[in-house]
Amino acid sequence: IWQDELYDRPSLEFNQVQLRLDNSRRHHRFAVRVAPPASIAAPLDIRGDLAGDSFSNWSDWRGELFAQINHADLGTWGTWISLPEQFSHAKGGVRAWLGIENGKINRITSDLDMREVRSRLAGDLPQLDLESLRGRIGWHELEHGFEVSTTGLTLKMSNGFSLQPTDFHLRLAGLK
Repeated sequence: IWQDELYDRPSLEFNQVQLRLDNSRRHHRFAVRVAPPASIAAPLDIRGDLAGDSFSNWSDWRGELFAQINHADLGTWGTWISLPEQFSHAKGGVRAWLGIENGKINRITSDLDMREVRSRLAGDLPQLDLESLRGRIGWHELEHGFEVSTTGLTLKMSNGFSLQPTDFHLRLAGLK
């Protein structure tokens, strides 16, 4: 049972909780799998494979974090966690990898299978209403720039506009 007394939120019961920790000097691996109530999501899977000496000095840490959630209803999660206003409503699944180098996130890859997405990317922009959003998106920090990419990205907006499966790669370098 997760009880958040700091924000006085209702308790949330997880079932089938599995935890694995492996530590060997600088190498740290963990895996957590929990099953929230079926009305809010399928089991949540979080894993990490990290290398670093001390939690007091994150600057030398490197590795990868992974998270996966399916059949989630983002609207119901707001009861237990504070969600960014930009993403107020969505249903579906996300699988994400975060790469860490020198204690900072330097790479993100996400596989999306979302529907009923309601988002406002900035206060001065209109709400984005998507019937569906699917595909892989990625971002990778470079020494003097970054890369963004999509693989098989599709979307269908509530106004009827649809984007067929699209692969896109942009690399901007020499920015410093």
